[in-house]
Amino acid sequence: MKKYDLVKRTAEIKYKDRKEIEEGCTAFDDSPEYIKTFDTLEEAKKELAKRKTDVSKFSYHGMTFYKVEEYVIEENEFEKIQYYFNKYANFLPADNSADITEEVTTFYKWKYANIGITKQGVALFASSADINNFTTLPEEFETIYFYTYILNLYKKIYLKKLEKEFSNNQNLKEARKKFIDFTKNLWIQEVTENEVGSNINFKLNKVFELDRLYYEIKTKYDILYKNLNIEKYTKSTIVIAGVLVALLIFNILNYINMIK
Repeated sequence: MKKYDLVKRTAEIKYKDRKEIEEGCTAFDDSPEYIKTFDTLEEAKKELAKRKTDVSKFSYHGMTFYKVEEYVIEENEFEKIQYYFNKYANFLPADNSADITEEVTTFYKWKYANIGITKQGVALFASSADINNFTTLPEEFETIYFYTYILNLYKKIYLKKLEKEFSNNQNLKEARKKFIDFTKNLWIQEVTENEVGSNINFKLNKVFELDRLYYEIKTKYDILYKNLNIEKYTKSTIVIAGVLVALLIFNILNYINMIK
């Protein structure tokens, strides 16, 4: 379904190039201002009719410029945007050879930017309508949100490794130590104090099903721990019983010697 954006575009033109001032001369504005989105072209045209192109003259460092502000309507095919958003979040090929099979968990925090999260990866979709999307947000994505994804991926891989060790009864004592260290040093620790990062971390936890995986391993750990304690208690009981029997025999022999 198509949507229609009312957009304000701006261009600064040198005095010597003033003859280039004409309809469409602002087409190369790389950061247009998106004013409003409409469902129909008629609605967009009505709003456009209320606005007029403005040309103003100003000087800078002794040079004369013309500032042109122009209003236009741009078509947006939101279905295609959603399709590509899902496609990139699933890391599918550039062509249409693969279908989108995994649902994308979407993080909404900003008006003109979304983060898509799947088990395959994480993708940031942003519009140039907000200056934050090509100044601050890319750096935050690379230095906070993307590394939060990597950390949660590491948690899943490590928990899977521990699950295999517990299931195969491989060096259970070492596996128990690893699980306890993982819980103390990583699982219960706060990942980030950044509010957005914390919310993304929560969504990543759900996508990777880390809670389910962790508590499945914890259940196995608890069962094995109880079994080891029962086995240890049984061995201790046998040893104590053996000592008591030996003492009883020793006392009987002493008593017999005393009678003689």
